Amino acid sequence: MLYLIRHAEALGNAQGRVMGQLDHPLTDRGRGQAEALARWLDASGARFAAVYSSDLVRAAETARVVAAACAPGQEVQVRPDLREVGRGAVEGRTFDEAARMRGIPGVAETFEPEERALARLARVGSELRAAASERDVAAVGHGGSLSRLIRFYLGMAVPGPAEGGARLVVRNTGLTLLGFEPHGAVALHGFNLLCHLAPGERTIEPRL
Repeated sequence: MLYLIRHAEALGNAQGRVMGQLDHPLTDRGRGQAEALARWLDASGARFAAVYSSDLVRAAETARVVAAACAPGQEVQVRPDLREVGRGAVEGRTFDEAARMRGIPGVAETFEPEERALARLARVGSELRAAASERDVAAVGHGGSLSRLIRFYLGMAVPGPAEGGARLVVRNTGLTLLGFEPHGAVALHGFNLLCHLAPGERTIEPRL
């Protein structure tokens, strides 16, 4: 089983800013969210053969809390391919500012190209699938990177900016469970689970 986890609340989440690949630490609230997730996983009997993480500090901090509870004695395995999709010129801006900037010529060209992001996520996704085929592993990433990774596993296309369709929104410490069957099928056992957090402990963010 593969446990995909979005990082806990970071400074940019609390400030309503687009973080992208900026390296923001967890807030006190975020550390509490990570600890609540770790307690819930531990109580459910989760034990991980490996814990992977993006190289950005908000993911790595979350992963270390999870690993301490559910993979004692193991080092978190850092995978830069799990990092968030780059948002160029709008990184560090509030979501309102970023929305106003989207129509400015040249801004979209500063974003990480979608093809590049999907290629690196497919690369790490294949590694995680192989690791999770016979044992339980966890991977901590980001809202944008994990939504694309989930689509990769489920064979869903990523909609372009001008297209409609459902968006996969993963909240802070949201947990998604994927099982990989021997014949190649992928089973979605849970998506964006937040049962470890009381409603008042959850972070609700604006979206671009």
